[in-house]
Amino acid sequence: MKTRLLLIVALFLAAFSSNAQITCNPAFTFTTPTTGNVQFTATFPVSTSSYYWNFGNGTSGYGSSATGTYNTPGTYTACLYVSDSSFLGGCFDSSCVTITITGSPISCNPAFSFTVNPSGSVSFSSTAFSPTATYTWNFGNGTTGSGANATCVYTPGTYNACLVVTDGTCIDSLCQLVTVSGGPSCSANFSIVPDSIAGGSSYIGFNWSTGVGLSYLWTWGDGTTSTGAYPSHTYTTTGIYTICLTVTGGGCVDSMCITQALKTEGMAFIQVQAPAGLNNVTKNQAQLYPNPAENELFVKGNSTMVYQIEIFNVNGSKMLSTSSKGNQAINISELPSNLYMVKVSDSNGKSEFAKFMKK
Repeated sequence: MKTRLLLIVALFLAAFSSNAQITCNPAFTFTTPTTGNVQFTATFPVSTSSYYWNFGNGTSGYGSSATGTYNTPGTYTACLYVSDSSFLGGCFDSSCVTITITGSPISCNPAFSFTVNPSGSVSFSSTAFSPTATYTWNFGNGTTGSGANATCVYTPGTYNACLVVTDGTCIDSLCQLVTVSGGPSCSANFSIVPDSIAGGSSYIGFNWSTGVGLSYLWTWGDGTTSTGAYPSHTYTTTGIYTICLTVTGGGCVDSMCITQALKTEGMAFIQVQAPAGLNNVTKNQAQLYPNPAENELFVKGNSTMVYQIEIFNVNGSKMLSTSSKGNQAINISELPSNLYMVKVSDSNGKSEFAKFMKK
């Protein structure tokens, strides 16, 4: 029995002595150190060991084989760190070599610009395009893209968008913060003005709404509704009504209401039409300049004729009434920045309409 116990102890000490002699071997080789990619390889790789590389240029790698990218000539200290916990007591070791990178500097230019679109998408574009380069985008929201130009649709928020450019033996990247304040946008906007041609109880509505793939809901203020971009509506009793338009499209919903006084007696009729259809109201559309305008507005016309000028806001309220000859300055400096409708009437009673934007 004693002999058997001594044999077991001897075998254990032998095993311990054998394991104690095992060390992690950090020896490695590398390819010719010129600008571009340099391949590093552990000389005696072990499947249970962990390998960490420090290439000496601010970058690192993992695994028994790794690639370091050197874009600038110079002298660098590359190191390999090896650890292995599978041995009794574990092991850790490292080795470093000094390598001299030769050749011409290589630069992949990852510069890019971006534009936040009203729809909520962002357009990205490389500002240093190379036909031989590969462009990879990480938009920061879990999606990626490729090519010198790319587009990403974001929900509102701030994202870290990155571009990685690879060209031959060089690779470089750049990241920029992108802030998207809103998703797909839409705007409900309309105005109602008296129909100077039809007269009486007729009114013209102009639908100025903007957005993509919109649907429309009109609430006329008398308990009835309509759909479509350009409906018509008849009131059985004139009076003051709150008219509302709700537009929906692309995940966006927007509404606008105006209080409109229908001042004629008896029934009143409203026909809504597109702003581009103003020339359907009169034979010719009034010509305004500049547009947008800041302090002065001009009506193109006969310089010897006096025109009556009426300016309405998007709610149909008259903001300015004045007279002016053709090509004579009209002072609009007191008007708030907005979109306006202009009614131009000549001395013969002919009226024309146009729109302009006040800065």
